[in-house]
Amino acid sequence: MLAPLAWINPLANKLLFAFSYLVYVIWLIKDLAPRREFVALSWPWVGLWLANPFPWEEIAYCGYFDILVSLTCVAAVHSLVRNKDGSSGTYLALGILLKYIPIIILPFLVFGERRLRFRLLSFCIGVVIVGLVVSVLIWGTSTFLPLTFAATRDPEWSIYIVLTSTHSPLRPFLDSPNVDWLEKLLLLTAGLGMFTWCILCQIEPALSSALAILVTLLFYRVGFANYQMVLFSLISYWAVSNWEQFRGRSFLAAYLFGYFTFLAVADLAYWWGLVGSIFYSNIVVMLFQFLLGCALLIGLVQLRPSPQQ
Repeated sequence: MLAPLAWINPLANKLLFAFSYLVYVIWLIKDLAPRREFVALSWPWVGLWLANPFPWEEIAYCGYFDILVSLTCVAAVHSLVRNKDGSSGTYLALGILLKYIPIIILPFLVFGERRLRFRLLSFCIGVVIVGLVVSVLIWGTSTFLPLTFAATRDPEWSIYIVLTSTHSPLRPFLDSPNVDWLEKLLLLTAGLGMFTWCILCQIEPALSSALAILVTLLFYRVGFANYQMVLFSLISYWAVSNWEQFRGRSFLAAYLFGYFTFLAVADLAYWWGLVGSIFYSNIVVMLFQFLLGCALLIGLVQLRPSPQQ
């Protein structure tokens, strides 16, 4: 889909990604925020979106298209909040067709508020099926190679690398620890636990979607920074949507700024071969990334809004 733009100009896709992000930030500040009594010059939050190196490193430098995936997730959540279940399912399906990670938030949206949103589910499944059929007709069964790749790829840049390293806490018990089996157990347990908690506490769609993504990123076998763009966009939307609750709590913006800045610096250090000079080793980066993510998870759970009436 993005190939014709690259044929027109090698930088066209990067410009599209940057333009999409800027439009999103402008929409947050000038359209959504005023309805939530958001102060336009609330510098801690504006700094998070504009001064933070994370989106620019991911978009302008690396050129990842995850910003498009993240915006489809935000559009799905925003449509659901406005009771447009069909649009919500369609946006989410478009995100799934771009990259499979948005499928994680599907059950959180479908079963939110303790009721089944059949229209959302049917639109999402229908659009995904149509998209996959068209893809198969054009490219054949190679359409499904990403699914196989995601299920069988080796761990990279995640806590599982730390657990198999020479400094692993499992070394006293296992000479050569193999923790590949642990990923599925942790993902299933953490995912079901978070889903149950969100349903029982009637957590709003924006926060429940962000928590679903964060839990998955913590325990998935691959922890590349570009996957965090979906989390970044969802948390930004959630913060503005609940501005009255966070007014005066700049520490959340500061922590988010530090968290995503760390991801950007670590990613650049990796590409430039400077990890050893800055962080001592890749293992240290992976461990810090996991611990910071766990702290963010705890903080978001504690700052949840009151259950919906």
